[in-house]
Amino acid sequence: MVCWTGPRDRSVKPIVWSETASLEYQDLVRRIRADSPDAARRVANRIAEAVEGLAQRNTGRPGRVRDTFEKSIVGLPYIVAFAVEVHDGVERIVVLRVIHTARHWPPGQWPKP
Repeated sequence: MVCWTGPRDRSVKPIVWSETASLEYQDLVRRIRADSPDAARRVANRIAEAVEGLAQRNTGRPGRVRDTFEKSIVGLPYIVAFAVEVHDGVERIVVLRVIHTARHWPPGQWPKP
């Protein structure tokens, strides 16, 4: 796991990004930046804000993959897949994937890279 964001207060869960999610996020921002740096910044910020929001209030729906949840990014064609785990007695959000909604997503599996 990478990219840990520590809690700012006890009511906020820490966030951990998996290596896969981090790479997917960076790749999508890089692709968008090639056409429009401003659009890339807006997309990156919207996804980051949605993930930060999960730390305060888990608003995701049950995921297509067992033991996961999904958060649709309002106004964008992306879904953040995440899990809620307990690590050292602290509940945390683990971002597992950042997936474009146009990708083929078989039930119970992750989309192929």
